[in-house]
Amino acid sequence: MSEELPAVCRRMFGLGAAREQNYIFGLSMGGYGAMKCALTYPDRYAGAASFSGVCDLRRTVERRSISLHESEIAAIFGEEKAVPPKDDLFVLAERLSGEAPGLYLSCGEQDGLAWQMSAFPRISRRSALRTGLTIGRARTPGTSGINRSARRSRTF
Repeated sequence: MSEELPAVCRRMFGLGAAREQNYIFGLSMGGYGAMKCALTYPDRYAGAASFSGVCDLRRTVERRSISLHESEIAAIFGEEKAVPPKDDLFVLAERLSGEAPGLYLSCGEQDGLAWQMSAFPRISRRSALRTGLTIGRARTPGTSGINRSARRSRTF
């Protein structure tokens, strides 16, 4: 996904490959995927946004906050049923070196994932000081984090 889709979009839509021209956004688990892509490949993306996304996957799995059976969790993460470091956004943020992407998180106040809004910026603060990582966030009424606040954010 992180290799093929950008290449297809460049060919089909004439998009540029320069980092400053590339942003990745996602909704729900796509929000997690967008953050993971930007933190795994910070040289490719100037920024990422997650709308009602699972940004603290480790605690979500540990708390069993997602509606998966134990067998499904084991099939995804192995018998330890733990999120590996390569999939943990906090670990990826701590490992950043060089220029960091801007990150934007948005979530509805009534969304079951709203608790994650405060966790990511707090845990990533050390990374922010070291790499210049910027994290914007917005909590909005309702269950969806999609609104016009991303346009007003100074993150990007």
